[in-house]
Amino acid sequence: MRLRSFLISPLVVRVCAGLLLIALALFYLHVLSLAANPQVSTIYRMFYFDRILSTWPDDGLSDLPPTPMDLRTNADPRIGAGFEPGGREDGLWTIDNDAYLILPVPGNDSATYRLELDVSRVFLSGVHDSQPVILFVNGDKMAEWELDTPDAVTLTASIPEEKIGKDRLAVVHLDLPHAHSPAQAGTGQDGRPLSLFISAVRVIPGQPA
Repeated sequence: MRLRSFLISPLVVRVCAGLLLIALALFYLHVLSLAANPQVSTIYRMFYFDRILSTWPDDGLSDLPPTPMDLRTNADPRIGAGFEPGGREDGLWTIDNDAYLILPVPGNDSATYRLELDVSRVFLSGVHDSQPVILFVNGDKMAEWELDTPDAVTLTASIPEEKIGKDRLAVVHLDLPHAHSPAQAGTGQDGRPLSLFISAVRVIPGQPA
């Protein structure tokens, strides 16, 4: 009696190897897509938001001066991580992919407030020819812009009263996924990842509720 052969044909081996390579290619494309466009869960954002508040300099958050605020030094208690001076000009550069401000909001029974960010310059290069800006206030996404010119611009977003909270503080988080350095772009020696050069910030009450 002949024994059956358990040898796998070369065609089956080639097909299986091809399918494995396709699966690996799709996996790495997915990884590269996540790296280029990171998707952060709401749970993680709220964890990080709480962490930012807990590590903020404890020098009297309830006594912070109101806006308008000229960004002249990152020693201002209203300025958190992600800002550094930019040289002789009045203003601060955002550094890395996240920048934070904590702003007192006047309590005048407004239904909404208008947040204005005066951007003096937008850092663009051959590495990134646009700067996406995603604005979060107290952990909630409020606005999103795509800046594709280096010109000065005022970014404006509406903040509903219910997003402010009882402490009358607005923690502003700028998500800046295209931050990169002049050294990386070959346009200078500055190795800091830059996005926006911001000169002033305002929180303006809207119409009474």
